[in-house]
Amino acid sequence: MTPDDRTPAGHIVLASADSDSYRSLRRQPLPRAERIRLGRSLRQQVPRSALGDWKPPANRPDPVELIKQSHEGRLASLIPIRVGRMVSSPYGFLRGTAVVMAWDVAQLPATGITPVVCGDAHLGNFGFYASPERDLVIDLNDFDEAHPGAWEWDLRRLTASIWVAGRRNGSSEGQCRDAVTACVAAYRDELRFWPSSRCCCAPTSGSMSTGCTRPPPRRRCAARSRAPPGAPASAPATVRCRVSPPRSAAAATSSTSRR
Repeated sequence: MTPDDRTPAGHIVLASADSDSYRSLRRQPLPRAERIRLGRSLRQQVPRSALGDWKPPANRPDPVELIKQSHEGRLASLIPIRVGRMVSSPYGFLRGTAVVMAWDVAQLPATGITPVVCGDAHLGNFGFYASPERDLVIDLNDFDEAHPGAWEWDLRRLTASIWVAGRRNGSSEGQCRDAVTACVAAYRDELRFWPSSRCCCAPTSGSMSTGCTRPPPRRRCAARSRAPPGAPASAPATVRCRVSPPRSAAAATSSTSRR
């Protein structure tokens, strides 16, 4: 299989990124120090400041046609209901147009590291459920769009949905920006923590115990959490930039999950 066969048409993979070692669990990846060095070197090709720039390319397909194509194979009687939810708000449109955003983000620079991604990692597809150990966890709960793809796609869709949901809920642009910053800061903290942790999972008293001690983040966004004024040091912090899905969308997600 040639690199062209493995890469979606139009997908921009940075040539200096060694992505082949991540295409199979049977292959040993580069040492972490080498991966960090390689990642920093990619900034010379794509500065971080450029990651926020986007404009529709000249060959962009008509979004309406992409949506029509995504309706192929669906129950015809349910398509009007789906379209009705999409036209109700910008957030509803974003939820129902994973195919449109997938085409857009596939044209953006990526490292070429292609795990199995959610494919539709918007804010409304996160929820609470019980783990096999009966612990309450929050995680992705919708995988009907899952497929091998760039990890950047999921992160871009998540952050875009946070901003759109914030607008829908009446948050200011500054609050939306704080929420997105908190999201990517937490994502970065997790990436720093897990590769350096040595977790040995073993059952203890009917539950799984990792034995991991999580260090404090190296850098915290000022918008992530702040204790209420005058609260004791032990008081739980309150997240200032929390942005939840619009109530109607959250209700729809909940009912869909139950089905």
